[in-house]
Amino acid sequence: MFINNSSLAGIVATDPVFRSNEDVNRNVLTFNLRVKRQGRGADSDFFPVVVFGAYAKTMAELITKGRKLGVVGILRQNRFEQEGVKRERIEVVADHIALGDEAKPAPKANTTLADALAGIDPAALAPLLAALAAAKPAPKAAPVSVEDAFPEQPDSLDFGPPPDEEADFDSIF
Repeated sequence: MFINNSSLAGIVATDPVFRSNEDVNRNVLTFNLRVKRQGRGADSDFFPVVVFGAYAKTMAELITKGRKLGVVGILRQNRFEQEGVKRERIEVVADHIALGDEAKPAPKANTTLADALAGIDPAALAPLLAALAAAKPAPKAAPVSVEDAFPEQPDSLDFGPPPDEEADFDSIF
């Protein structure tokens, strides 16, 4: 029996490229997936991923560079000749893709509070600020003694008589 199955989890390393041929109704989506190797200070591997058909069209709208993905598919080896040199390329043909977090822009260094609030409409903050101003501080809890928090426990726990050596396990379960 032969098994060809690949499961990868990583981050989309390149902008996905979607190609469609309307004449033969064939859609293809390609991108590279960066997968970290295990271990301290380990490098990453980059795997080309290919998606076909209607699934490619759907994924093209959802996948962006930097997004976390889980990819399940098969490995496919392509042999071709480029400028007279024989080459091989192994790629993952995706059957299923699990979408993870979207790429987040890197925060700017030395961002001030004024810069962070610059794009926020003050009218949208008004109800929040009013609620904060009207909020009362939480009442302080009364102090609790250690004895109240941890009542005295018996020195030993009584689990009853020891089980019979010849116990019937069917009666137990």
